[in-house]
Amino acid sequence: MELLKDVIIENTLDGVGTSRYENYLIHALCLGGSCPFTFNGK
Repeated sequence: MELLKDVIIENTLDGVGTSRYENYLIHALCLGGSCPFTFNGK
């Protein structure tokens, strides 16, 4: 059985890696400039 999840689209990376997005697979797309963020504390 396939489980479906909601799709969440945001304009910032605020909240990524927090309980706000628990159990979601996060994809980040940077369309210009730079897009610095930490992943697993690195």
